[in-house]
Amino acid sequence: MRECGGIAALVGLLVPSRPAAVRVLAAGLLCNLCVDSTRNQDSVRECGGVAALVVLLAPGGSPAVHEMAAAALESLCYHNDQNRDCVRECGGVAALVELLAPNSAAVHERAAGALCNLCRDNAQNCNSVRVCGGVAALVGLLAPGRFGAGMRGRCGAGRAAGARRLRRHADAGCGRAGESVL
Repeated sequence: MRECGGIAALVGLLVPSRPAAVRVLAAGLLCNLCVDSTRNQDSVRECGGVAALVVLLAPGGSPAVHEMAAAALESLCYHNDQNRDCVRECGGVAALVELLAPNSAAVHERAAGALCNLCRDNAQNCNSVRVCGGVAALVGLLAPGRFGAGMRGRCGAGRAAGARRLRRHADAGCGRAGESVL
């Protein structure tokens, strides 16, 4: 796919002028292609895909587009330091934190997953999440009847443990600047 120019073609389909259904499918395909493939993750970044996906997170967009764009960013940032930095530099941290406001549970889950991968071993991204109000927003999702109850059941012990760490840091004033909250 990569060698045939398929990733570049998919990135080209992410533009806002395309129908929402096309953007959802393109983002979903990119998400799947980047699972456990550093070469594909790097190729998406090199083709401008990170910036294009961040644009899709803009307020007022389709929840389905938001969900798939966040899912693709989650895959792109998994064990990829360059993509983590690129998402931050493109304004993706603030955009993902905005998706934690009232939204569907699916969008919340994907945005939280992307933020989790962005912050793994990256103090600068952790601090950006904190500065953007992301810690409080993530902790807010843990309230009874919100996404948090489902998160513990659906996403496994890893995310539930991360949520507990977030709550401890939020209770302690969100940590110091540059301190990892995840």
